[in-house]
Amino acid sequence: MNNIFEFDYFRVTVRVWRRRVPLTIGELSELSGVSAQRIGVIENGGGTPTMAEFTHLCDLMEENPCTFFKTARKANLNGE
Repeated sequence: MNNIFEFDYFRVTVRVWRRRVPLTIGELSELSGVSAQRIGVIENGGGTPTMAEFTHLCDLMEENPCTFFKTARKANLNGE
């Protein structure tokens, strides 16, 4: 079964979490090991994260990576 990555949900979650903590993009970069430039690109929807960036950010936010995927079957049942 194929999985669909919910990029918009992920990028918004990163931004909201970062602001809620609160952290600057630079501080989040230092904590996650993801460059500040890449975090800015991800948060603004300019590009999807690499698997390493994705897992580092999920770990830091204490989010299960599966949260950001929807199965193709479930998406089809929902008419998406």
